Amino acid sequence: MDSQVRFSGFGGQGVILMGIVLARAAVLYDRPVGEDGKVKRKSAIQTQSYGPSARGGHSKCDVKVSDEEMLYPFVEIPDYLHSLVLGFHVAAALLGYTGISLSAVYGFLFLMLYHDIKSSRFGLVYNRLPNLEGLEGMSYRAELFGFVTLGIAIAIGLLWLPTVFKDFSYLDPKLVATVVIWAIYAVGLWAKRRFGWKGRKTMLLSLVAFCIVFFSMTIVNIYLSEFHKFH
Repeated sequence: MDSQVRFSGFGGQGVILMGIVLARAAVLYDRPVGEDGKVKRKSAIQTQSYGPSARGGHSKCDVKVSDEEMLYPFVEIPDYLHSLVLGFHVAAALLGYTGISLSAVYGFLFLMLYHDIKSSRFGLVYNRLPNLEGLEGMSYRAELFGFVTLGIAIAIGLLWLPTVFKDFSYLDPKLVATVVIWAIYAVGLWAKRRFGWKGRKTMLLSLVAFCIVFFSMTIVNIYLSEFHKFH
């Protein structure tokens, strides 16, 4: 089985060190036992490159691990990972999840302040936070921003997927979970306008939706997603 990893970032020494540690660990400690009962050692190749400044500049480190000897030392990146469309898709998704997360944070602060006011406790939280209307407004704007940008990410993905993955499925758990998240926020935003939902109810809805987002970003993304894994 062949595996390949690329570490990249700014700083140089730490990025390269991660690659060295991974390559040595694969060779020294990953020794599976074959069907013949003999221990097999893996082969690993580590390459590195960085800009004119070895410290503080952009750098990358490639690691390839295989059960067999390797002739090509560099990590092979699929063409679609270089696409600008993918860049827009990822950026929109990150902005969407950022907006959703900020909305949940403002919602949590709203509930804290609401609880303190209801309990007649005017302490540090009451003195430092904006009023309830201000927190609700910030939560709504963050939620609307996240809803729009996540919708853009979904649209880009649905239009771009057929051109990249020939055997993909629209029933991929990550894709389904993302659409469900977007639909939940769509219903919430519609209910706020249609029925005039305000205050504590909408903040609770924001936190529930964020819990679903957290589930999608952890369990679904790690264990159930298919074409979102690039290895």
